Amino acid sequence: MASGYSVWGGRGRCYGLWQEFCQCMAEADDVRECTASREDYEECLLHRKEFRRWNAVARELRRRQQAGDTFPDVDDVLLGIDTGLKEAEEEEVAAAAAAGWENRSREEERRSGSAGES
Repeated sequence: MASGYSVWGGRGRCYGLWQEFCQCMAEADDVRECTASREDYEECLLHRKEFRRWNAVARELRRRQQAGDTFPDVDDVLLGIDTGLKEAEEEEVAAAAAAGWENRSREEERRSGSAGES
């Protein structure tokens, strides 16, 4: 979790927040000074606030649909909600995921190739 490495190698998405939290804890006289840093790190890991928001939006849309208002399908609306990531971060995450899958495929090819040679 706090190793700094992501699943695909490279830097993990929450590692910067982890370092910020650790630095705060090391320098703080009172642990409560680091509450905001801890909450940011936990949100990065667990996405609790984000999921709460999505669920609230879904509940409201379903309530309005039942009341007779016309809306697109709830799932379509939720997929369009801004996740809070900047466009550059989204592209970085997508590129890291793609690179991870490519590396994984190469590793599987190497394993199957060396297994066939034995």
